[in-house]
Amino acid sequence: MFVSAQLDHPEDGLLFLQDEVARVDVLLPPDSFNLMYDDIPYGSTHEFEATFIYTTSFSVDTIFPVGFRLRGNTSLFSAKKSFKVSFNTFESGSQFQGVEKLNLNGEHNDVSVMRAKLCWEMYRDIGVPASRTSHVEVYVNGEYMGIYLNVEHIDEEFIKKRYTDKVGNLYKCSWPATLEYLGPEPDAYKLTSNGRRVYELKTNLERDDYSRFARFMEVLHNTSDEEFACSIERVFNVDDYLKVAALDVLTGNWDGYIVNKNNYYLYENSLTGRMEYIPYDLDNTLGVDWFGFDWTNRDIYNWDFQERPLYERLMGTQRFREQFSHYIQEFCSTLFDLDPIGSRVTEITELISDHVQADGYYPLSWGFSYEDFLVSGDEAWGDHIPHAILPYVEARRSSALTQLEAFETPLIIREIQHTWLTPEQQRFSVFVEGEPDEFRLEWMESGGVEGNSVLQDDGTGDDLVAGDERYDVIIEGLPTEYADYWFTYESNGFEFSEPCDQGYRVWSQPMEGPLFLNELMASNQSTYSDEADEFDDWFELYHNGNVSLPLKDFYATDDIQCARKWQLPDVLIGSDDHMLFWADDEEEQGDFHTSFKLSAGGEELAIFQEQADATLRLVDHVSFPALAEEVSYGRLDDGGMPWLFMGMPTPDASNNLTSIEELNPWGFTIYPNPSSDGKVRVSIPSGQRVSCSDITGKLVGERVVQDGGWLAFESLSEGLYLLKWVDGAAGEVKSIKWMISR
Repeated sequence: MFVSAQLDHPEDGLLFLQDEVARVDVLLPPDSFNLMYDDIPYGSTHEFEATFIYTTSFSVDTIFPVGFRLRGNTSLFSAKKSFKVSFNTFESGSQFQGVEKLNLNGEHNDVSVMRAKLCWEMYRDIGVPASRTSHVEVYVNGEYMGIYLNVEHIDEEFIKKRYTDKVGNLYKCSWPATLEYLGPEPDAYKLTSNGRRVYELKTNLERDDYSRFARFMEVLHNTSDEEFACSIERVFNVDDYLKVAALDVLTGNWDGYIVNKNNYYLYENSLTGRMEYIPYDLDNTLGVDWFGFDWTNRDIYNWDFQERPLYERLMGTQRFREQFSHYIQEFCSTLFDLDPIGSRVTEITELISDHVQADGYYPLSWGFSYEDFLVSGDEAWGDHIPHAILPYVEARRSSALTQLEAFETPLIIREIQHTWLTPEQQRFSVFVEGEPDEFRLEWMESGGVEGNSVLQDDGTGDDLVAGDERYDVIIEGLPTEYADYWFTYESNGFEFSEPCDQGYRVWSQPMEGPLFLNELMASNQSTYSDEADEFDDWFELYHNGNVSLPLKDFYATDDIQCARKWQLPDVLIGSDDHMLFWADDEEEQGDFHTSFKLSAGGEELAIFQEQADATLRLVDHVSFPALAEEVSYGRLDDGGMPWLFMGMPTPDASNNLTSIEELNPWGFTIYPNPSSDGKVRVSIPSGQRVSCSDITGKLVGERVVQDGGWLAFESLSEGLYLLKWVDGAAGEVKSIKWMISR
């Protein structure tokens, strides 16, 4: 399975209103607020308990308790502070309008109070992951702190709103995050600076696994120039980063990766196997300068000052350099132009003007005046703001177009998706920017059989919508083991292949062991509880290999079209061993708790293994029907067939019927067990009614215990059964397993 999926941008919603300035009130004890300001290190790390009130023309929302602290670096020592609000500090999982944290940025360096917002909007417009923003007025204990930029926090909630997989590693990359090579060992990239990791892991903290990060570095640094273009695209979303790089250069965002080796995130998209680049902290843009450089005319192809291997290797690769040039030209003719930016400057100025005028903290850091704000779009303020917004845009746009090299308009292929519609049917989908003369999917099966199919964008055949630049094809039937797929196309008289080195390998047949899905339960009410005494869905794996098997490269999913939904923990499963996992969507409870639940109405469950080339192979798959309460669905024998309803679930234990080793918690006994004639003696009082159910949970008979404790079920076939009765003293249902072996 491979995919390079389209990014989903969430709506602005109530929390990020664009046509009004919401009011944020924070209430906390005065001594806490004073301590926050007086002790800067403490005030920027300690979460003070507070009440949060959010007021708009639509509603008033009050949340208590929330965590409240200072945030930022240089802004910690400015007169106008920035703040962070955390809704989940005191109540785990608590959110407001779908977010766990808010960044309230004072924008104290920016006379316009809008540069960061303008840039965030442009990054969102080009389709890369970028924070939502809005202007808000902030009050603390009733005191007006001024006009602030409300910026969406980048964390696991940010990821969940934008990516299908939602479970990969997220790294916050801060100075000096050069992406230099530190060797093949993953732990080498856990280096620290200023008391925190340079590449700071923000999700999956318990696993603390940097292996994919190290793989990315290995490809970036140690791949030959001839193989680089093909190899880097397998581990990094090059297309989206080239967009970011182009917009960084145009907006003069020198505080990101390319110049200041700072302020960006990397996300390991587990669905694609590729790193995603996420921009961060965009206030030093659009004419802001602290170095004495003129960012309006710096060379767009040599924009860095020191070694920045990612930017330099991409600019040194002709195909990527031409694609970067294409984006520079495209953005200069669309969003990075005086008309759209000028209109937006006017709108924001009108929206926040009164709030800036009333902001007593606005002038304190640099002596900004209200009159300076009103003309900040057109007139330079001086000092660290040598260019006003619009003159900067005009000068940078002009010089960029002048520096632009001649290039062939590239045919850009992105959003490549392969999904299993069923275990026997596959869909291939690809977005193509440009007009290929012919576009074809080709493949070679493991047995050497070749095949191909022409893809169209005319709304016929498997294509869904004509003219939407998306090409689709459905392949029926499966090769014997696997197939390598690739796209071929003609453009500008040349033939191309995507990917360019080797095909995307798709394993079409499940492995024949040694790891199996063995049993599952989707409506567990009282059968088996987890360590928190909760009765959750579960599934069981069985391993019949001769040596222990590490599970860290395996993934479980309840949606075969999202194969990397949940990565199994880094543990070993022993030989002839079983292992239970809780399908409860409560990963915070431990390594054996998944990110999904099972549906009692029936669905699918699958296990995939990541191969050495980062492709996925289907290990095992089951489509299970609707399940009644306390009934599991499992293999008749461990790792064997068929699958059956099991009225006697065996979580974390063998399903095999060849023998019984009964552990009887009730102190009662039955004998003979196994029985050859369907008769058994039970150590319970005469006159007690006993029911007998088969392995599917079906009631096959009831008997009353005769004198001497004998029961007789002579008509039953051989197999495993469950005898149940009610203990008269406690009123509790009790049971014993019974084997008939004729």
